[in-house]
Amino acid sequence: MGNRRLDTGAKHPGPSPRGAKPPARGVRPFWVALGLVAGGVVYAAADRDTGLVPWHRLEVEVAEAEARVRAARVRNARLAEEIRALREDPRALEAAIREGIGWVRPGELRVDVETPDALPQQGPRP
Repeated sequence: MGNRRLDTGAKHPGPSPRGAKPPARGVRPFWVALGLVAGGVVYAAADRDTGLVPWHRLEVEVAEAEARVRAARVRNARLAEEIRALREDPRALEAAIREGIGWVRPGELRVDVETPDALPQQGPRP
């Protein structure tokens, strides 16, 4: 088992002289295509109209809209329950009417509570 070389029929130029450059192989099409794609991606990401900043802004708007939809669904469910109660429960209907017009039953005491926002503003006290 010596050092035998297989003859493939290809010409081998042998060792190159010192300082000589290897033969130019040219730019491979794969690297050109990869560079063009990478350049396009960078350009698209940096574009003011369709880049990452508008995309992020739209993502935030979508999240805000989804939060509003969730809040509206909760409110709608609460209102649907109130409608059901007003249609089916005479006591709930009576309570809503009396609350709406400010009437009280005999023996009941009506208490109006004003929030600090509803109170008149006073100047500083001396």
